[in-house]
Amino acid sequence: MVERGIYFEEAVGEFEKRFIKRVLDRANGNQSRAAQLLGIHRNTLSRKIEEYKLDTNGHRRRSRSIPITSFVKIVWSQGVPLHHTNCCF
Repeated sequence: MVERGIYFEEAVGEFEKRFIKRVLDRANGNQSRAAQLLGIHRNTLSRKIEEYKLDTNGHRRRSRSIPITSFVKIVWSQGVPLHHTNCCF
């Protein structure tokens, strides 16, 4: 492949990129599961996804946020003043 101008590091990077993409697809975009299948830490996988600018194949992350009205109801039900929540609106 050197004859065509593709060097070892480029070839390894391209292989890694495609391999990670396939595993992510197999794990339905679940990065924790994909990292487990790859035998690497989830943070390492996240860094590589960013490095290779991988699209997670349309798999959406579930939002961990809750609507503000739910947040206020929870805080009020516990009797905690909003200014003690370290929350910025």
